Amino acid sequence: MAFKYITPNLLDADSLDSVSSEDAVYVAEHLYNNRPSKPFRFTAKVDQYIRLYWAVAQRITHVSIFNHDVTATPDVFQIQAADLEGNLGAVYNQDLTWQEYSLYEHLDQTYKWWQIFIDDPGHTTFPQIGELYFGQHAEFANGYVQPDWKQNLDFSIADEETFFGQSWKYYLSDRKEFNIKIQNLNDPATIDDLETFFRSIGGPAGRFVFIPHDDYPYCFLVEIVNKKLPNLQIVRGTNDLNEWTMTLKTLTRGIRLL
Repeated sequence: MAFKYITPNLLDADSLDSVSSEDAVYVAEHLYNNRPSKPFRFTAKVDQYIRLYWAVAQRITHVSIFNHDVTATPDVFQIQAADLEGNLGAVYNQDLTWQEYSLYEHLDQTYKWWQIFIDDPGHTTFPQIGELYFGQHAEFANGYVQPDWKQNLDFSIADEETFFGQSWKYYLSDRKEFNIKIQNLNDPATIDDLETFFRSIGGPAGRFVFIPHDDYPYCFLVEIVNKKLPNLQIVRGTNDLNEWTMTLKTLTRGIRLL
């Protein structure tokens, strides 16, 4: 089954227009630093937004949020868009389906102004977001995640020991790892797709949003663990069937209490 990927993140220093409030330490630049463990934090709970702007209307087909702590029952949790800033909230609204820690929505809209709007009065502190992705999803149509793909759950644990031999451990974060076997038929069109995939994820240092298949309810911000793919052969004009294993590792959420 083909998998989907999203890269690059269209949210950057140029497209981030403004935020409604901003913590002095957990600043807005943390929204796109490829480190979900280093989040952005609001300093209020109601009528909060993260606003993006492009001079030329930008087509968006994917929005994802990682390492958030918005409560399960916010009053408003939406993607909003318009061609005029004053019309945000009135032209296009898409409710975000809440999931713990991370979530995503697929859409297909083209506007100049975009924002994430949060109204979460029941929050015990202030809402925070580890990483925010705006982009266009693509399908690796000729590479298939095999039925025997494995998902492992790892834990990062810090171990400390005193001079007198007393030791204890701190639970830091969980991390998923995917071992994906991909088969590829080496005709020119397939090779073009393969090269497009690898070149597109090269800019963000091999980090991208990964969705295992169309109806999978979760997406993952991952990086490629492999330093090289020794079983991969890229040969044009043959009918050889090649397969290789690519290991993906999710970026950790880090220490729970930041």
